[in-house]
Amino acid sequence: MKFNNFRYIRKSFLIITSLLLVAVQLLSYWIMPAYANQGEDDNQRKTVRVAAYDADEIFVLNDSKNKKNGYAYEYIETIARYSGWDLEYKIYPGFTACINAVKDGEADLAYDVSYTEERAKYVAFPNEAMGVENYYLYFLDHNKDIVSGNLDTLQHKKIGVSKGTKQIEILKKWLEKNNVDAEIVEYANSAARRSALWAGEVDLNLVANRYNKPHFIAFGSIGEDNFYLVVNKARPDILKELNDAHRLMMSINPYFITDISKRHFAYASIRKSLSTPELQWLSQHPVIHVGCLADDPPFIYRDPKTNELKGASIDTMNRIFKVLYIDDVQLEFSMFDSREDMLKALRNKEIDLIQYFFDYDRAARDNVIISTDIYDAQLGLVRKAGTSYTDAFESLAYLEKFNVKNYTITNKNINNYVPCNTLLECMEAVHSGKATGAIGLGSTLAIYSQAYPDLEYTPMMETVPLCFATSKENVPLISMIDKGRGLINSGEIDAMIAAHQPIAPFSINKFISNNLVSCIFGLVVIISVIMVVLFMTITNRRLKAKNQLIDEQNTALKEYQGKLTQSLVDVKKADKAKTSFLFNMSHDIRTPMNAIIGFTTLLEKNIDNKELALSYIEKIQSSNKFLLSLINNVLEMARIESGKASVEESCVNLEKIVPEVYAVFEAQMKEKGLHFTYSLNVEHNHIMMDATKVREILLNLISNSLKYTPPGGSVSYDVTEEPCDTPGTTIFKVVVADTGIGMPKDFLDTIFDAFTREKNTTQSGIIGTGLGMHIVKKLVDLLGGSITVESEPGKGTRFTLLMPNKIAPEHLHHSLDDDKKEIDTSKFQGMRILLAEDNELNAEIAQTVLEAQGFKVEHAQNGVEAVDMLANSDPGYYNLVLMDVQMPQMDGYKATITIRGMQEPAHSSIPIIAMTANAFEEDKRAALLAGMNAHIPKPFDIHKLFSTIEMVMEHKDYYIRSNIMDSFKEKYTRMGLKCGYYIFRPSRKAETLYADETVLDILGCDTFDSFTAFSDGSIKNIVIVKERDEVTSKVDEIDSSSSYIGSFKFSITRRDGETRHLDSIGCRAYNGEEVVCFVYIVDITDIIE
Repeated sequence: MKFNNFRYIRKSFLIITSLLLVAVQLLSYWIMPAYANQGEDDNQRKTVRVAAYDADEIFVLNDSKNKKNGYAYEYIETIARYSGWDLEYKIYPGFTACINAVKDGEADLAYDVSYTEERAKYVAFPNEAMGVENYYLYFLDHNKDIVSGNLDTLQHKKIGVSKGTKQIEILKKWLEKNNVDAEIVEYANSAARRSALWAGEVDLNLVANRYNKPHFIAFGSIGEDNFYLVVNKARPDILKELNDAHRLMMSINPYFITDISKRHFAYASIRKSLSTPELQWLSQHPVIHVGCLADDPPFIYRDPKTNELKGASIDTMNRIFKVLYIDDVQLEFSMFDSREDMLKALRNKEIDLIQYFFDYDRAARDNVIISTDIYDAQLGLVRKAGTSYTDAFESLAYLEKFNVKNYTITNKNINNYVPCNTLLECMEAVHSGKATGAIGLGSTLAIYSQAYPDLEYTPMMETVPLCFATSKENVPLISMIDKGRGLINSGEIDAMIAAHQPIAPFSINKFISNNLVSCIFGLVVIISVIMVVLFMTITNRRLKAKNQLIDEQNTALKEYQGKLTQSLVDVKKADKAKTSFLFNMSHDIRTPMNAIIGFTTLLEKNIDNKELALSYIEKIQSSNKFLLSLINNVLEMARIESGKASVEESCVNLEKIVPEVYAVFEAQMKEKGLHFTYSLNVEHNHIMMDATKVREILLNLISNSLKYTPPGGSVSYDVTEEPCDTPGTTIFKVVVADTGIGMPKDFLDTIFDAFTREKNTTQSGIIGTGLGMHIVKKLVDLLGGSITVESEPGKGTRFTLLMPNKIAPEHLHHSLDDDKKEIDTSKFQGMRILLAEDNELNAEIAQTVLEAQGFKVEHAQNGVEAVDMLANSDPGYYNLVLMDVQMPQMDGYKATITIRGMQEPAHSSIPIIAMTANAFEEDKRAALLAGMNAHIPKPFDIHKLFSTIEMVMEHKDYYIRSNIMDSFKEKYTRMGLKCGYYIFRPSRKAETLYADETVLDILGCDTFDSFTAFSDGSIKNIVIVKERDEVTSKVDEIDSSSSYIGSFKFSITRRDGETRHLDSIGCRAYNGEEVVCFVYIVDITDIIE
């Protein structure tokens, strides 16, 4: 048996040896002529003249390094090397001149020549072409009239071509075949042709081969043809040497032509403009959501220092969109724990794109489409040092989410797979003996293996191609990725991967094992030092703590005693003020109330006397207004004292506001027999001021003069302008003077205190709460002005008011032309209102007013009844809800919250307006927080009611309560984090209206004023930047129940210099007067660090 085997082996050896000898002999016959020629030419080398011209990538006369370059240059130099030629390049202005030079014998060779029978008569063509070139039409990217592939956009365009080339005939046939009417313009060379394109003389250029230059976009290919290195007809020797050299060159490297094509033409694709479907897809997707496997360096990972997502996948996608010149798209990346989770999110349209394997079979099973391959991930193997390569596959650790075991690993017998969550776990599995080897991305394993001296790394032949995938309806997205990838060379992709390779982990265990004695000794020394320092520190702290406790107790005792003393003084003062206030109020309110009751009785008795009845009604209304002004004064004082009043500046015209104030008192002054005058003498009529508060100041001052000036006296009201040193600011001086009863000198010191009136005013029968002058002083201080008073009993009083105001820009002047417009109530016809009001009289009044304007009104007695009526109605039956707040069984806030939680969208999103006597700012905020659209105080102004209804119906979705806003607050509340809110108006430089105590605490602000000064240019500007149309439109797809402006995280430095990380969410709302932005804000610093 052994003998037979030996004979078989010997026989096989002889056969193989004979075949090799024959092959060598044949190869020598084939190669010998070329080498023989080389041997003959060693003694006398031949000089060959080449006609050259600058032709883009084909032949570049001077590149960036002042060297010749290009496809033809490398081809000719290689031929010359194998033929033994010395080359002499002769420069000509263009292609035609080069052909003529060879024809006339001035040159021996010309390149980039297509074959025609006419040319074959005067130049010699070799047996083989020097390459194949495609002919492309290119246009500039700023030319929006041409779209790649759209033949209609070529009609009546001019196309620049190089004179005398075969491309012209191919172009003419292509135009005729496709019924395109275009003008062909010939140029002497490619440089002239390009210049004409840049100058706008032509619309397109016809260029051979792929052309990947900035701003050049390919319309498409019109055909292809072989091109040759032609020879002078009189030099058959050169032609023969050219044929022999080409044959030898291709035998040595069959891929030579392919290799130099890749080097000198565009890497993989030509740049084309985006197609119409691609542009439409981008317009519908301003944000592209990309899914990637979690913690998968170098492709994607979270930077431990900045918490930002980084990786080669992010860089690649950004680069793809950059080379396609797509600047208005935002890429958002999300990490998933497994491929299955990514696919599920893709199918649910939560993301648009995912990382994927370049595998058409798997893509078909997963029902996705894939891009061209982006990366070729070479696999690597890690095994125990000293073990064989084959043994490493006995028990193989792999990255479970990468799922590499599904790929064929050739010639390997793998008995067991050990799944791991990270590559470091794979390394540990081999290190600990749980696995014999680990497989994964080679570049990463090579780095990680440096931390494990007992492990060895070996690269593998297998690669895993990676790409991107999306659902089948997103074909334009895949086509854009393919276009962009074609414009990025593999070297750039490799550089992106290398930039994000992880750092080899430091092995503390290995360090200790190598330096065990030194580590133990050092540890003993460190522990001893720590114990000594700790003992001394604890002893000192105890002594210091005792001393500090004693000092704090003494200080606290003194502060407490001081507070008790001050509290006693404040209590006595408050009790005195309360007694005075109740006395004044009981007297002052009784007066208009008596008038209302008396005239109502008279009206009832004289109802048939129309003239007398109208007189009584007018006096009742006057008493009503006065009673309301008394109440408003009390409320205004409460707002000012609590620090909740704010300045709301707007552009006003003094020529309008000054006469308006005069007109308020003109009739009353005349009726009382007073001489009332006013004057206005200013340079700047248009200024920025809080008109409401200034008007209130003037009304109180003039009203005071009206009250305390007897008949026959005079009251004057004069406004002048004073010089001011601050640019853009002026000072207005208002003087209100009268010849009334005057005040003693000792009373002038307390005139601006609350609840104070001069004694003889009560005796004279003049009514008032004693709040007017106190409110005036508070408002003047709030507006940054000053007020002084001069008075003498029996001679009169003079108030002087100085108010600094900014001069209004001219572009704001036109806004004053919009007077109070009448509401077109015809649009209300047939609209059905659900009125929730527990007071029958109020309900009757509101129902009568509304029905008179065409509304259909249905009345609910309380919140429970209102909720039931809406829930049991058909969708769209009610158009609007007017909701009282204080009602039995269920108040308006709870009713609104219940409505906003209804399942039926038409019910949950119905506009709701609070119509309540609760008129404080906090009441308005409470209404917004409950989910109402606006707030109207009682007693309501009819014009205000209808204007608010009109505005709310135009902004139906402007309310705060929504699922996404509530879930944000509930999420952080469950985590034990405080969630605050603030409100600002975007229309007035993001002026803050309110910030609650939680927001103040987060930002380290003691008061609202300090918050306003601190947050200017920071928080509010961040919100304004984030409030973009594309964000709003995207979120509207998620939750249409509010005008949502986005959820976003940012960092800010507190007033004390500490940096805090914040999360926030915001929406727009309508507060009954204007559109505001409402933002929740929460400090998440402690949960992300």
